Amino acid sequence: MTARSTRRPVGAPGWIDISVTDPDRSKAFYREVLGWDYTGGQEEFGGYLNATVDGLAVAGMAPPMEGMPEPPHEWTVYLVVADAEAASRAVTDAGGTTLMSPVSVGPFGTMALHADPTGAGFGLWQPGSHQGFEAYDVPGAVAWTEAMVGDFDRGRRFYADVFGWTYEDLSEGDMRYAVARAPGEDRSGTAGLGLVGAGEGPYWSVVLQVADTDEAVARVRDDGRRSGDDRAFRLRARPDRRGDRPRRGAVRADAAPDRLRPRCRGRPTCRRPRRRRTSTPGSRPCRRPRSPGASPAAPGRC
Repeated sequence: MTARSTRRPVGAPGWIDISVTDPDRSKAFYREVLGWDYTGGQEEFGGYLNATVDGLAVAGMAPPMEGMPEPPHEWTVYLVVADAEAASRAVTDAGGTTLMSPVSVGPFGTMALHADPTGAGFGLWQPGSHQGFEAYDVPGAVAWTEAMVGDFDRGRRFYADVFGWTYEDLSEGDMRYAVARAPGEDRSGTAGLGLVGAGEGPYWSVVLQVADTDEAVARVRDDGRRSGDDRAFRLRARPDRRGDRPRRGAVRADAAPDRLRPRCRGRPTCRRPRRRRTSTPGSRPCRRPRSPGASPAAPGRC
């Protein structure tokens, strides 16, 4: 187990969470595929759950807010900021859209929700007592995140201006992709930035690490067969960024298991046929967070 004792650097992804229609089904799915355990779920926190690996927080999960329209079943990636109010202003000054203005989540920190100028939705997280991811480089933890934008050059400028990203451009031919690094990043890269395919809406995507890619995909398919719907759970497997195969790898998890859709555009390792994406993360107005106290291991939900 690799535990993180310090917060992620400013500008780097620091947390993910997702809204799910059927928490029990989603909990069972991720427990089977990724070995997640869970804490939280109290009514006063809107049912917000913290997914853990060996007791360390790796992600958040919650049911939709009562009385609110059902949100998209897709992961929100939160970027770490030192000052949520200042970062939110910088987002709008750089052409981004505010979906939810900064709001305090008790002593745990401050969150906001935005979309970049091309339409890809993401969150801001100003850490308080909650520092973000508590584990990395271990099965079940987040292995990679990436912004798939509608305008590659405009997306590059936006994240550089707001978060100080620098890039290693890996583009080849029509494939546009770069590895980004936030200031102070101590790893090989902070996140990816790529160009979506024609007819597809921009989005932020999440890759989760697994010990064995083939076994993880088999568990996904088994769960789909048990549910009676072979379309229920779709994750794309790929080798991790070090190129190890097939024993080490990662699975893409772009949505909740009850609404998963394949994603495969603009990446050198991708081989799936293209399919049109029908919704965009962060494309709806965001409403109040479910609780000002949210959870000690989660930024909260909108």
